Amino acid sequence: LQRPLAATHLVVRTTDRSDTVALNWQHRPSVATGGSTVSYEVVAQSPASRIATTVVGARSAVLTGLDPSQRYSFSVTPRNSAGSGRASTARMDRSLAELGAPTPGGAAGATGTVAAAPSPGPTASAAPAGPAVRP
Repeated sequence: LQRPLAATHLVVRTTDRSDTVALNWQHRPSVATGGSTVSYEVVAQSPASRIATTVVGARSAVLTGLDPSQRYSFSVTPRNSAGSGRASTARMDRSLAELGAPTPGGAAGATGTVAAAPSPGPTASAAPAGPAVRP
């Protein structure tokens, strides 16, 4: 069994909640890397906090509990019994609050891309000019 390759096309989007983002990515597991037994560690890291979850089989995750005033780095790391693949990362250049995400108890802002990793590379720094931007 081989370690999995990095996920690609990582995109992080706002939702209708000020403390929540949705992540989507692509990954083609093969028989050599464990097929559908690949899991993904999904992490949001800011200077003040770290939020993580693990998903199996799916190519998406929703992270809640983010501080809208913080800028986060997001990563998706594929794992199997042979070890971890390279992480695919995307970084926010502006906070959810700066992007116009909804405020607690307030109206929802426009949903859009917060950060995205370009393809095929696993790492990027996105500079959103508004709620819906792709590098």
